[in-house]
Amino acid sequence: MKNLMVITMDKNYLLHVADSKIAYHKKKAKMSYEEKVMIIVELQKIKNEFILSRKDKIKSNKKVWNIQARFYNPT
Repeated sequence: MKNLMVITMDKNYLLHVADSKIAYHKKKAKMSYEEKVMIIVELQKIKNEFILSRKDKIKSNKKVWNIQARFYNPT
C-alpha cells in the first residue's frame, strides 16, 4: 500500500481564510458597476495583448469593449 501524506490544517487558520474571503467579496460587491466594467475592459486588454504576443498567432475575432472613459468617474 502506498504511503499517503495527510495535510492537516489548523481549524483557526481555516476560519480565518473563510472570514477573509467573505470580507473580500463584500468589499467587491460594494464597487460601482462602472468600476466593475472598467476592470473587465482592462482584463480584456491584457488578454488581447497576451493573444497577440503568442508565437503561433492564433487568429481571434475577440475585441475589447469600446467604452468611453467619460462614463467612468471614480469618486
